[in-house]
Amino acid sequence: MLSPILQPMSRKPATGGRLEPTGKDHRDAAGNAWVVIRGVHPNFVAAVEAARAGAAAQVQRVAATNTQST
Repeated sequence: MLSPILQPMSRKPATGGRLEPTGKDHRDAAGNAWVVIRGVHPNFVAAVEAARAGAAAQVQRVAATNTQST
């Protein structure tokens, strides 16, 4: 599975320009893969980061509940 790395837009497109992100996939010698996506709207980046933080917090809550019940 590819892990996306999001990079916000550095500038607005010219009038009439389209907001289309670009990306490139990478793979290291160990076979780990990731995608760098450029030109992503900053609000989208913030939403993805918030979702990741929420998911991580949920995993921690579940893990804590599981260790307390055993």
